[in-house]
Amino acid sequence: MPRLNAGWISLFIASMAAIVLLVPVVGYESFKEGTKNKSKYSMSPRSNAYGVNVSSDGLANADTNWTDASLALALFVTVDWFDPNKAGATLGFHIDYYPLNGLVAGNATISGAPSVPVRLLLQSATSNFAPNTIMPSLAVSEILDGDVNRYPFDVFTVDYLIYAFTSPSNTTYGTPLPLTVYAEGAVQGFKVDTIFQGLEDDGSGVQITFVIKRSPITKAFSVIIIIVMWLLSGGIFIAAMSVWFRERKVELPLIAISTGLLFALPNVRNSQPGIPNAAGTTSDMVGFFLEFVVGCGECDFFDRKFRDQEQAC
Repeated sequence: MPRLNAGWISLFIASMAAIVLLVPVVGYESFKEGTKNKSKYSMSPRSNAYGVNVSSDGLANADTNWTDASLALALFVTVDWFDPNKAGATLGFHIDYYPLNGLVAGNATISGAPSVPVRLLLQSATSNFAPNTIMPSLAVSEILDGDVNRYPFDVFTVDYLIYAFTSPSNTTYGTPLPLTVYAEGAVQGFKVDTIFQGLEDDGSGVQITFVIKRSPITKAFSVIIIIVMWLLSGGIFIAAMSVWFRERKVELPLIAISTGLLFALPNVRNSQPGIPNAAGTTSDMVGFFLEFVVGCGECDFFDRKFRDQEQAC
């Protein structure tokens, strides 16, 4: 049995230590992401509560025609799914509405129904709600900006605008309605962040920016798979160099192993979580194409060497 020198033993110990250290670090990052609280944004810039009269600090609001500052609307945005492999990566989420403060009148016949007409101007639709009627949730799908070819370090973003008004008729927008927005949800294999930005001084408009990245575990797993592919092709390359420089005889098992590597690499590549089916990503350029080319060269070298040996006999 061949003996391992100190260099190979040190390399093995260092590799195992790196993997052991990587596991708790990635696990801790994923734990923090999984236990992160809901994001909250209160849209009244001059107050920190749901629909508190924004004129309470003495600032003039004549330009906003603010007559019902005590009314407010809460929005719960829940991320449902995300598919980066569709044409123009698509994010699916739904919005639930809950009237607050004076928007829920004591004489409302249905719990949670608005006491006055409400109009929501969404980026993709306009919704009108009659008084004393349930405000059903709205399912939304948006196309995000991003390049999946940068896997596993691709980033996707989209801005979604929401405006709210009390609508006295179908021809006018009515009075601006302050918003309080919550966002939550998780997508397997991704890290979803939400950024809120107020658009109006009266609190009636909000821009929600979704930023979606691969989760730390996905990135770490992809990098480990790339390293594994390099080690596989590197091992066969070392064997080929040993045959070449030491003039060793090529055995059939060596040819079988190098040929099997060509079939194994695509499957190992596809084991990366969420990688696009079509090759051409950043990880492919770093951890698949070069190894595959090296593997093809090694197979050709072993085949030619084996044929030369057979002819020499």
